[in-house]
Amino acid sequence: MTSDTSETGTQTPTTDFPAVDQAATGSFLPNPMLATDSEAPAAGSDTAAAPATKQEEKKEPFKVIEEQLELFRDRNDTRYATVMIGGVNHNFEIGCKDFNEAVKRMFYDLAGKTPSPADLTELNENLRFKARHFGPTLDIYNRFANDNGEIYIDLCKDGQAIHITKDGWDVVKNPYVKFIQYPHMQPLPMPKKGGDFKEILKFFNIKRDDDKILILTWILVAVMARISRAILILHGAPGACKSSTLSLIRQTLDPSSQMLTYAHKTANEAAVYLVANAVATFDNLTNLSKDVENILCMAATGGGISKRKLFSDMDSVILQFKRSVILTSLDVPTKASDLLDRAIAIELDRVQGKRLLDDELEREYAAKLPGILGGMCDTLSRMLTLRDRVTVTDLPRMADYALWACAGAMALGYSEEDFRKAYSRAALRVQNDVLQQEGLAKILLDYLDKRGDTSDFVANVWSDLIAHAQQCGFPVDDIPKGASPLSRALKKFIPLLEVMGWKVEFSESKRKGREVSFRKITPTSITPASPEITEPAAEAVTPPVQPTSIEEAPKQDSVIGRPEDAASVTPILPPVSITPAESDGWPQPQQSVQGLANPFLPHVPAESDNDEHEADITNNAAPEGEGDPYELGD
Repeated sequence: MTSDTSETGTQTPTTDFPAVDQAATGSFLPNPMLATDSEAPAAGSDTAAAPATKQEEKKEPFKVIEEQLELFRDRNDTRYATVMIGGVNHNFEIGCKDFNEAVKRMFYDLAGKTPSPADLTELNENLRFKARHFGPTLDIYNRFANDNGEIYIDLCKDGQAIHITKDGWDVVKNPYVKFIQYPHMQPLPMPKKGGDFKEILKFFNIKRDDDKILILTWILVAVMARISRAILILHGAPGACKSSTLSLIRQTLDPSSQMLTYAHKTANEAAVYLVANAVATFDNLTNLSKDVENILCMAATGGGISKRKLFSDMDSVILQFKRSVILTSLDVPTKASDLLDRAIAIELDRVQGKRLLDDELEREYAAKLPGILGGMCDTLSRMLTLRDRVTVTDLPRMADYALWACAGAMALGYSEEDFRKAYSRAALRVQNDVLQQEGLAKILLDYLDKRGDTSDFVANVWSDLIAHAQQCGFPVDDIPKGASPLSRALKKFIPLLEVMGWKVEFSESKRKGREVSFRKITPTSITPASPEITEPAAEAVTPPVQPTSIEEAPKQDSVIGRPEDAASVTPILPPVSITPAESDGWPQPQQSVQGLANPFLPHVPAESDNDEHEADITNNAAPEGEGDPYELGD
């Protein structure tokens, strides 16, 4: 975080709540003109600012108000003001509805009336100017903040936030990091010391054992606001409690008056929603538009869009975001490789036995949530400590996420290898499912199985696929309209085809066209494997925790669906996973199946302007430039 002020002092830890006021204990140097707790009215007072002195009464009311504001701007040049109301610091964008309401109240307390609209507009323009030219540039956070190796989680209540360090956690008041709150945001409960984070698994019907480690680590890494985070896809048959699971995760991390939403139709709508939600949740999806898919990719790795502020002028506003995203659907709702590269798909099982009513589930989870939240904070503290112990070097595409998730797994009592195996298997399952649904993939695999190893110009392969589809009764419309579109499609299929046992390689572009070769390799096996998650060494966690095998989770009774017989346990289907043929480590790109291409880091050969020669060979070739609107890096 960049600031023109230096941070001094330390936070005073508390074992009992209420929270410590960070500004009062010295870790935040307030603006000299910003009200302090000693100047603020007593708790519960309706007065928005300290009573004016005789000297202040002689000043213009707006001058008194301005002296109580801390002005700053963010990296997108959005101007903000920090105002203390009732002893609590609030951060508002200058000129927004809530800021204007606060100024009106302060003005009323000073002058006995509300300001005129013209005077309020003039004040806002003056404050915006000073914030830009004289205020510091600071980061503004939504619910989660990471700074100086520490984590803050905004409780959205009385200025309190959870402060997590390597030494533990406490609740503090008025932290120095700048949180912004939107009207839909709801408060988190006060976390309880000594809780058990893994108790959250009792409320989820996860189908495979090794997916439990994925969902636990996803929740932990979701609070790391500065890094890229994987998109969580929850899918399963009707009755698998996908919406309930989504709602419970949101309630744990970022409760809102609108817990679930449907996918927005336009990129602008999706971007506005992402800016206002620290955890973006999209429920019951069937498909996604390409624009929304690209916005979700940017949400995972960081990005933004620029749009006109008003239709009547040329001013623009930048909507920038990096968010945790959760989707639910019956099946994986997209075939877009760029989105799947950034996703973790977890299948939920149908409820076995008697279901709980929604209000019963909510009451039971609300009673457990303080302990679950406290256990999560304990685990996050250990995760900060263990991050430097992670030894993985051959990282997947979502490298930062994988590193922190490995640390989270170790903090939970598992090992790096446990997470790596579960992560790779989940990726392979998704890619195999997508490949089986692709019409082009079916035609291509049937063509290759009958022809065997082959190497030819892409244009000739395109012609052969057309003839093969017509001869064998496949829909010809599933084949791209030309050699160049086929080339782009094949590049996206490279990691998927390796799962099915075919190595695809492209030659350098030539004047007569580009060649593509298909070589048969040993396919990755897809078999019901016995659980391979191992217990970690005792020294893997500091402070020591009781090692827990991932097989223990199914022994717990599921809260969402309980058997009629209270003594029985909800049955769990045997885990089905995909195991690489030789190595369970992170697979490397451009290798044979013995070192399978990483499903989260597909090797896509660079596009070349010479691809147009491939299109020129065919009569109905599509023009260049019809690929993805943009490629996103980490």
